[in-house]
Amino acid sequence: MSIEVLTADAGGSENLQRWAALGLPVPPSWKLHRDSALSQPPEVLAEQLGSLPGLFSGQRYWVLQQGPMNPDSRRESLLNLDSDEALAAAVQSIFQRDNSPDDLVIQAIPRQQAAGVLFTRHPLRQDLSHVVVEGVVEGQAERQRLIFDEHGRLVHRTDEQQGLDCLVGEQRLMALYQQLKQNFDRPQAGEWVFDGDQLWLLQTLPVGSLPMPREAWGPP
Repeated sequence: MSIEVLTADAGGSENLQRWAALGLPVPPSWKLHRDSALSQPPEVLAEQLGSLPGLFSGQRYWVLQQGPMNPDSRRESLLNLDSDEALAAAVQSIFQRDNSPDDLVIQAIPRQQAAGVLFTRHPLRQDLSHVVVEGVVEGQAERQRLIFDEHGRLVHRTDEQQGLDCLVGEQRLMALYQQLKQNFDRPQAGEWVFDGDQLWLLQTLPVGSLPMPREAWGPP
């Protein structure tokens, strides 16, 4: 089966390729094509996915991009899957739908310790120069919000107890902020995951392209 490796490419057809070419921390990514994916039994597809070159050793999971989250949105709906078998089943289920896409993009990531979204400008008050980070730490249900000023100083957290900022690290979050700010003309909403060592960027899009406020604050 043909599984296309999405390498860093400034002129690539996928956003992930262009972001990687900019030096953004994009995880290993591949493109699966409908005809070849459906021609394989699920167990064979799962085996091939699990033997792709460049996979992380140890525990990992898959992210599957399913297409726009809402009508007229540029944000991809991301599905987290915890095994090769779950990914193979999801891929074939999507490809079997009426009007299914011709291809799907998948990403491999080490087991996450936290996940969230970083806004290079306040998503609802873009006249404010604050950097807003929202995220959830693994094993906790409560969403945390951190707000930094334009100089990278933490000025607000939703919880008095140190959590997200200590686990991920203010330096890592501000480094991602600087990368997004330097590479894009418009304020960005960057969805990220943290594996305990590396902060990975799953997708980013202009904050103003979110068609409804609840999408800005939706789960990663």
